[in-house]
Amino acid sequence: MDSHYKAFIVVALVTVSVFALAKPMFAVWMSPQDFALRRNCWLAITAAAFLVPNFWLFMGVAAVIVAFAASRDSNPAALYLFLLLVIPPLQADLPTFGVVKALFPLQNFRLLSIALLIPVALRLFRENSQPAHWGGGTRQTRLLIPDVFLLLFILLQLILYAPYESGTNSIRRAFLLVLDTWLPYYVMSRACRNRQMIVEAMSALVLAAFILAPLAIVETLKAWLLYGGLGDDWNIPNTLYLRRNDLLRASVTAGHAIVLGYFFAVALGIWLYLKRHVPRGWASLGVAALVVGVAATFSRGPWLGAVIAVLGYLALGPGALKRSIKGLSLFAVVGAIMMVTPLGEKIVGALPFFGHIGSDTVTYREQLLRVSILLIRQNPLFGSPMFLAQMEELRTGEGIIDLVNSYATFALSFGLVGLGLFAGFMGITMVRTWRVARAVSAEDPDFAMIGASLLACLASVLIMLATVSNYLSIPYIYLALAGLAAAYCRQVDHAFLGEATEQPVDRRAQAPSGLTSKSPSS
Repeated sequence: MDSHYKAFIVVALVTVSVFALAKPMFAVWMSPQDFALRRNCWLAITAAAFLVPNFWLFMGVAAVIVAFAASRDSNPAALYLFLLLVIPPLQADLPTFGVVKALFPLQNFRLLSIALLIPVALRLFRENSQPAHWGGGTRQTRLLIPDVFLLLFILLQLILYAPYESGTNSIRRAFLLVLDTWLPYYVMSRACRNRQMIVEAMSALVLAAFILAPLAIVETLKAWLLYGGLGDDWNIPNTLYLRRNDLLRASVTAGHAIVLGYFFAVALGIWLYLKRHVPRGWASLGVAALVVGVAATFSRGPWLGAVIAVLGYLALGPGALKRSIKGLSLFAVVGAIMMVTPLGEKIVGALPFFGHIGSDTVTYREQLLRVSILLIRQNPLFGSPMFLAQMEELRTGEGIIDLVNSYATFALSFGLVGLGLFAGFMGITMVRTWRVARAVSAEDPDFAMIGASLLACLASVLIMLATVSNYLSIPYIYLALAGLAAAYCRQVDHAFLGEATEQPVDRRAQAPSGLTSKSPSS
């Protein structure tokens, strides 16, 4: 049998098994109808990816599946997070049939934005265009301070690139910035209107991680990229075998091992909250799966990000000391188990600061930072879109200049002004989330721990952005997280924060067990 179809069988068996195991556990957060809809959507898109021989035919099939599911899902924001990594981020330029030179590249992230986020955003705008009964703006359309920072960050990019490109290219850039940057944040921050919808969206991301974790383990142990053959069928380069200490670094559907590790680190920060509502055995199994998954990527940045997510969550919210002791004990047990597996010695050798494997990548990152600082000093305020022309000394043997530091990239491209706008967007979002969690911790500890989870994930993201490029699914995930944090803050009455925020609007008659919608202002 062809290896491509063998990979499909392995992926299908693992995925179906995970769904079967997860169904009773995720019933805490998802209705049976939504779980079945999302499961069927994942399976259908996966089957189409392996079986449809043409990329554009696959994109058409996937668009129909996504649009159908989004029209029937009670929480499209959860569906969006669930499907972000359903397939690898293979892309191709949209065919223009000679009408224009080019439109833009299309991959699964933009497919989700077009087929899912745009219809939801239009519906939200129509539904919320009526004046709020308590005055001071409309229900969900009022701009918050983080919104303004993000919009200014988008506007700055358009202004800085305008002198170097045609009007047509500027229009294309504006459209893509809205599609890639504004829409994920806007929909997450407005569509999740109550506690249940926020937690459901968080659980959907974790469910996707639970599917990918065993697949990542298979990839590393078998030295086999399960999704590597998709690009060959579609004539799109995809297979990227990265090794560390003679072991394959798993990437599954993330497109790169570092990006997959980033996703697992975020999922771990979310699971730390979710596991409060499931039996202890399932909670521990979930932690172990995500820890082993991030270990299989052999990526130092995500390893550090996972630690930050755990420590950040344990240090926040009520009962921090007790949770820290229990959590660190569990972490030690999982680590001890990992050390007696075949991966144990390899992991120790790859640890940051202690390991000896992959030291060349550390040297490259130090060189990148040094060169970046010199170039930033030349154009400190607004950077230069042409900065890559001055970084030829960093070109690797693969023929690329690997910008594995998102902050340096922002400062080089958009100057310290652009970096400041991005930092302001993330920083203010985190401060508001922390204030909400602290304000409600005494009256509603569970709601406070939702905020602690989101805050720990955002802190983890900020650490990892210093070790990875701002590409593939990375910006979509942190923008969605920031949107969930904004939605979280909207749930709290202005009596706590001294500012008008959105009152929760129940979408369901009753919250699932363990997630009763106790209002902070009740």
